Amino acid sequence: MLLLTGQGGLFLFTPWEAVGALLVTGALTAVAQITLAQALSLTTVASAATINGMNPVLAALLAFFLLGEPLNLLMVLGTLLTVAGVIYVQATKPEVGTVTQEMAGD
Repeated sequence: MLLLTGQGGLFLFTPWEAVGALLVTGALTAVAQITLAQALSLTTVASAATINGMNPVLAALLAFFLLGEPLNLLMVLGTLLTVAGVIYVQATKPEVGTVTQEMAGD
């Protein structure tokens, strides 16, 4: 867009590594969205949303193991809290098609 308006000077001097990183990021985001859409067709929305909630945990673990990114205590605690929340939600979800008293308003 900046190139079309004549204000693309900054873009023209952007290192090619940065442009490549943006393209890879865009491609991986597209893959993630397609994967989520496929998951929604194979399971319930609640299960797919719960699994999707694990994305930050997976990103942190992949960054740690593949890229050598450091994890501090706060990150580890946040990861454990997220995993505990996902386990809790999965363990307490009602059967598909059932209505709980809270849902029915009784």
